[in-house]
Amino acid sequence: MTAKRTSESGLLLEVANVFKSFREGNDSPETPVLRNVSLLMHVAETAALVGPSGSGKSTLLNLIGTLDKADKGVIKLDGQDLTRLSEKELAQVRSRDIGLIFQLHHLLPQCTVWENVLVPTLALPPGNSVKGGAHTSAPEQPELRAKRLLERVGLLNRLTHRPGQLSGGERQRVAVVRALINSPKLLLADEPTGALDARSAENLADLLLELNREEKVAVLLVTHAPELAARMGTVYQIQDGTVSLQ
Repeated sequence: MTAKRTSESGLLLEVANVFKSFREGNDSPETPVLRNVSLLMHVAETAALVGPSGSGKSTLLNLIGTLDKADKGVIKLDGQDLTRLSEKELAQVRSRDIGLIFQLHHLLPQCTVWENVLVPTLALPPGNSVKGGAHTSAPEQPELRAKRLLERVGLLNRLTHRPGQLSGGERQRVAVVRALINSPKLLLADEPTGALDARSAENLADLLLELNREEKVAVLLVTHAPELAARMGTVYQIQDGTVSLQ
């Protein structure tokens, strides 16, 4: 199924009437986690998902990121209904259109910064370039984009370092560059500052907002930090499996 281009309204993400339940065991009743959830995001918008632990924030992020499937409802990215795609098509969407950042960076410990950043480009056809993004309209070779982004986040002097040789803030900056390497339309971040000290957390928040403006990538993040949520353009509150604007 071919991806549609963004509509003139600039609508990028549409979550409509989504339900998700989990069952702990075969004989256990289903536990509803998300109930009739709907939200919208536009191109280059920033938004936060807030709410108590267990309210369904990470579950919703995983559904949008195609790491899990909804029981009912529609999730559209750039006009394409993700709930109707095959596993192969979903893998292509994750590689091309969605960047993922987690609380724990999930960098490969045996690989250097340079190698970790370029891992997502292995899913591209041989010799292919990546979209230039807002920074440049022309396609970029993955290596050139990696170098530009690593320089942008102040890590050009860490290319040969492995994750164990980096600070927590540096590891998260590498994770941000890795998530952006294929010029995604949507960046999903699950508690990206949760494992950082206050100063590193503030620096990472600054970086995400600056890259949102520079790369014109939409940012949707889950956070327990009120000060981080307040810096996003829109704040969604999840309570008892339902979503509302805060």
